[in-house]
Amino acid sequence: MATISEIAYALRTASHATASPIKLSHAQQLVAAALGYKSLAAFQASPLEAPTLDEAAHFVLNGGLLADRASELCLPHQLSELAILLQQAFKARLPMARLHQSESGINDYIISLVDDVVVNDEAVAGQMASTNGDGIEEVYMPVDEFELASLPPAGQTLDIELEGHIAMGIDIERPYSGHIIKVEASLVIERTGKVSIAEPNCEVTKAQLDWSWGDDDYENEGSLVSLAEALADEFGLSIAEAEELVDAVATPNLSDDGLFYSYTFDFTQHASLEVAEKLMVKYGSLQLEVQPWFFDRVAHPTG
Repeated sequence: MATISEIAYALRTASHATASPIKLSHAQQLVAAALGYKSLAAFQASPLEAPTLDEAAHFVLNGGLLADRASELCLPHQLSELAILLQQAFKARLPMARLHQSESGINDYIISLVDDVVVNDEAVAGQMASTNGDGIEEVYMPVDEFELASLPPAGQTLDIELEGHIAMGIDIERPYSGHIIKVEASLVIERTGKVSIAEPNCEVTKAQLDWSWGDDDYENEGSLVSLAEALADEFGLSIAEAEELVDAVATPNLSDDGLFYSYTFDFTQHASLEVAEKLMVKYGSLQLEVQPWFFDRVAHPTG
């Protein structure tokens, strides 16, 4: 069991290795300040604090209050030295707890935690294995930053539903079989004190390979573009230049076992000298390949 008094005692013990050992009463006031209170009495009277710190896994130390309290107590220690002593004290009594210098530290930890849970989830791994991916290219699981002050009272939880995706790198030597896995997850954050939370809990609730994924929900009619616009975007042309190429045939490319993996446009008979030169400089050919989902964004691609 870890209490603020035990953390203070550990701080006092750690300070014995310095030129100015800290008295226990002063150590208690310093720990209370680091936890966001102007005095030990204020900490003890707070409804936000549990009798022990055992459930707390992350603390955001209040450096400003800590420095002010050290000055009021006429202690010679610099804030950086006190921070090191507090790290040692918490490690002695709460070895698994993490101390953060700001709330952004907790937010960064949570983002990393969510990404790690998603990548290592069994259901997600199964969906990744069903693609032709050559490795993870992007993990996109947006988590809105939160402030400790906005969390529910101690003992209650903040439940957050997350939606994102994992994008796999595409091996163009293999038949295309999807590369985006849509992921839904649940994140639970519990306050344990004014500046502390329990270890966040994240669980994947759904993972599904998405065949229709595109940059902007191409399945919605409002997101579709003309073939000229798609070609211009794909090959770095102007719309006027791309208009020259819209009659070119897109030939499906199939593997030996008949699986479709891309299209090839042959612009040889369609590109003007200027456009042909531009494509040759950039790509070295007028026969250019596009990914199998190229036409997903094109309105009436054959008309």
